[in-house]
Amino acid sequence: MFSSLVKPDFCPLYSISYDMRNNRKTAILVKEVNTKKRLFLVYRPNTGRQVKLETYADIKKKFKKVLSEDAKQHWTDQYQSSAKICSHAYWRGNCKKASVGLLCEIGLRCRTYYVLCGSVLSVWNELEEVLSPVSGSNVKVQIVRLRTEDGQRIVGLIIPANCVSPLINKLLTSDQSQQLAVQEQQKRQLLHPQSLTHVLNT
Repeated sequence: MFSSLVKPDFCPLYSISYDMRNNRKTAILVKEVNTKKRLFLVYRPNTGRQVKLETYADIKKKFKKVLSEDAKQHWTDQYQSSAKICSHAYWRGNCKKASVGLLCEIGLRCRTYYVLCGSVLSVWNELEEVLSPVSGSNVKVQIVRLRTEDGQRIVGLIIPANCVSPLINKLLTSDQSQQLAVQEQQKRQLLHPQSLTHVLNT
């Protein structure tokens, strides 16, 4: 990751922070994209390219320009840690959510999204029942379109991580109820075949 960003046509400038947090410094990679306004693209080791452009003045306040060799260790440390450790734990040494067993994905370079696909409308009532306690009476869901590594296109709804297990349980229970209803209907038809014949004739 570090070496792949060092390209002849990229003209990178590595900087490390003046401040140290949890015995660590921040390393960033910047590239000037507007020489007139002195605006820079900023790349971070954990979250990659940032959306917001930074001014030279703002960067200079927090960071000092260094050689790539001097930034490498700081960059590599954060890049490797951000696979599993959130920004809170990395910079502060602990995370409130992680300390109570909850998942915190702030600052992770890899995030997990749960997408419900298929005939979503057929299970909308179950979906509302699970999401309502989390999002309130007006259930709002985000629709996403994505493509898998093997090229398959998927359209679905993003399900919050804390709703995944309850939703699976709800759908399994609903499916079992439907299966039982079908089995009961089949039993009735076997016991009373004339009722089925009557229905077919009408």
